[in-house]
Amino acid sequence: MKKLLALVAVLGFVVVLCIAWGFWQRRAEPNEMLKLPDLRNTSVSYSWAGGFSLCNCDVYAVFSGDGQASLQVGDEKPVRTSISSERYRQLLSCMAENSFSQIKVKRRWGAYQCDIGRYEVILRDGNKKTIVHADGKHYIDKPEHLEPILEMIYSFEAEFGQPLDYGPIATTCIRDIRDIIAVASAFCCLFCCIAISGFIWIRKRNKKKAEPMHPPDASRR
Repeated sequence: MKKLLALVAVLGFVVVLCIAWGFWQRRAEPNEMLKLPDLRNTSVSYSWAGGFSLCNCDVYAVFSGDGQASLQVGDEKPVRTSISSERYRQLLSCMAENSFSQIKVKRRWGAYQCDIGRYEVILRDGNKKTIVHADGKHYIDKPEHLEPILEMIYSFEAEFGQPLDYGPIATTCIRDIRDIIAVASAFCCLFCCIAISGFIWIRKRNKKKAEPMHPPDASRR
């Protein structure tokens, strides 16, 4: 009984700890970064990979605050170039104007977007990091905030000498309830553990109450 209750308590503690850790992690804020006199410890990363296209066009691009930038498209040779401080600050300003750090990623419950691949934009400021992504099971709550940022990233085609704007040819949304079943099963297991623990505890308590009381020993009078 005690071991079962301890197990339930540990599982609950782990869940609470994971939630607290997610909220505790500090997010990079483009508004704060624009105030920094030195941006060498900052960067913006963009990628699109895993989607259906006519060629191997997975894209990985990194823009660093030290003026360096790199681009990898599919199996092609990586392209490395320099970007001006003004251009990098333009990118950060675009992210600040469109509230990048406030963009919410939501889960697509009960459905799966096929062939979309995974879009990801990461803003780093030292140990702080903000990630915004979209894929088959996740979507952007307000895409109108992300679209101008992507357009700004694609504008670096001039610096790289080749496009960054690749994406899926077409996507299809299909029904997918596996995640719903998994979450429901987890809650059912947790409920069953709590219910069984409570039943055992109540049964033991009632058993103790039902035990007959022994009369006092007359010989000791």
